[in-house]
Amino acid sequence: MVWSVATNAVLAYAIVICMLFTMGSVEDALNASFPIIEICQHATGSTQAATAMVCGLLVLGLSVTLASIASASRLTWAWARDGALPRWFSYVRTSRPASTPPTSENTSRTNFQNKD
Repeated sequence: MVWSVATNAVLAYAIVICMLFTMGSVEDALNASFPIIEICQHATGSTQAATAMVCGLLVLGLSVTLASIASASRLTWAWARDGALPRWFSYVRTSRPASTPPTSENTSRTNFQNKD
């Protein structure tokens, strides 16, 4: 595990150095609405290549998000199986029409509210 962290640190440092040398003007990147697109477009000199790179980043971000969600649910299930969750997690009162716990309904509602 230590070697994987060290290897990733070295590779991340190399990527940052490459990005700093190819990103162009800092003002142009900061004034853009999406700086990563501006950096990729300046680094490659091609709109198609920049689009492909940004799409790759979006796919990676989606994959990491889905893996995190799956991991959190599996950890919660394992903690519940081992009795490691707090006592108040064990109380579940369901609402009649949907047969879902009101706590989960309220959590879903508050998570998806617009926070402007």
